[in-house]
Amino acid sequence: MNRNLVYASTAGVAHHFHALPELLASLTGAGIDRIELGWSPPLDGLVLPGDLGAFSARWLVHNYFPAPAQPFVLNLASQDPATLRRSRDFCLGAIRLSADLGAPFYSVHCGFLAELEPGSLGRKLNYAEICDYERGYATFLSSLQLLLAAARADGIRLLIEPNVVAPFNLIDNRNLLLLLAEPIEFSRLLSDLPDPHLGILLDLGHLRVTAATLGFAAVDFIDTVAPAVGAFHLHDNDGTTDQHLPVTPASWTLDVIRQSRFDGLPVVNEAKFNEPAAMVEHCIWLKKYLNR
Repeated sequence: MNRNLVYASTAGVAHHFHALPELLASLTGAGIDRIELGWSPPLDGLVLPGDLGAFSARWLVHNYFPAPAQPFVLNLASQDPATLRRSRDFCLGAIRLSADLGAPFYSVHCGFLAELEPGSLGRKLNYAEICDYERGYATFLSSLQLLLAAARADGIRLLIEPNVVAPFNLIDNRNLLLLLAEPIEFSRLLSDLPDPHLGILLDLGHLRVTAATLGFAAVDFIDTVAPAVGAFHLHDNDGTTDQHLPVTPASWTLDVIRQSRFDGLPVVNEAKFNEPAAMVEHCIWLKKYLNR
């Protein structure tokens, strides 16, 4: 029997709140006691990590949290020295925060092969000059080595989340902007960095879109990364865009998570809802379904 721990992502309802303390109070007050701190509204005076003790929850820290006052694109493969330094420093801080909160890992998105505009993330990307793949990959590898050293020292894992490749971000029908999307790329990465502290945050919504766009089988990707999977992001879509829809009992994603090889892994509900009560209801159903 599977015993997956179900978390709710702040990104699922963040657009409906003006400040993070208000959002966390609503989530925990509605019965959610496992929360991924992902995209969120402003901290509004919340001091991390100490002030989180006022909320009864266990925490995960994901990617661009807490969002800085001056937005930037977190890119661990950036060829711009200032952006690369800022990205690495941001992640080092997030690793420290994760350890302070007792989280088992910190998760971060894979890098980009161009300098992107913050406002274009999640849609058609606005970008500057595209760098050579091998140079971008080498930069990303160096970033991971730096972050892994910090994660090991703090006793947690570093999980990387594969990019989502939508058709509208192809250039001449090729993926030239987003590192680490295909099975062969992850085979290489896991061979180049055989570190037990390195793992994969497998976003099944991302995988469905990317597999359809690039023409590979999702099952091949899953088999490639399975030994390294440390957690899941769970949501669904129609295979063309990253819609962040709640899963249903008929969703292929649930069959994946319920495989015995993924027994006990955290599952973060990253679907989007209009208010916390709907997320709570979905999380309760999801926990019962996965652990039946």
